[in-house]
Amino acid sequence: MNVMRPIRTVGELERAGLIDADQAIALEAVAERYA
Repeated sequence: MNVMRPIRTVGELERAGLIDADQAIALEAVAERYA
């Protein structure tokens, strides 16, 4: 993964294999709460 390029979405993290589906759902819920 190119660390110089910011990751903009939870989906990118999930596709990169850095988080699993449950973590993605939780992160999206938190992101919505603070958006």
